[in-house]
Amino acid sequence: MSKIDIRAELKTAIRNSKWDQYEVADKLFMAKSNITNWISYGRPEIPVDKLLMIVKFLDNDHFRYVVADYLLDLKVLMQESKYIENPAGRFLSAKKEVSQVLDLDESFSMVIVTKPEERTPEDKAAVLKYLKEVDEAISAYVELKTSIIDDWELYDRKGS
Repeated sequence: MSKIDIRAELKTAIRNSKWDQYEVADKLFMAKSNITNWISYGRPEIPVDKLLMIVKFLDNDHFRYVVADYLLDLKVLMQESKYIENPAGRFLSAKKEVSQVLDLDESFSMVIVTKPEERTPEDKAAVLKYLKEVDEAISAYVELKTSIIDDWELYDRKGS
């Protein structure tokens, strides 16, 4: 397994969720002391099945990738939560960009139908923010496509 401090990552993932560690334990039918012991006292080792249950429950992409790195030593994350520049890392990066666009969809759908005479500077800022996220998602997918073509050597040999 990798050198990831999974206990610190678990603590951060729970802190960033809408749950506290006691609620997570309760929702997953675990003893409340389990998570406290894992996070605060470093004992015992976190069972893989429990860790995967927590990953699924928290539904946090960053924590999901950290756990994948931790359990499988996939090396998709570098320092500061940036993705490694290989097809797997590019795929995760593209997925994250699309997720950010989807997060804005609901508010954007309300702004986009605003009549021209009723548009405010805040509406314009929301549209620009949405378009920026769309551009970043498109760029991430172009980089993903290029990375896959290079990694799998899918060149058009007719034109070479």
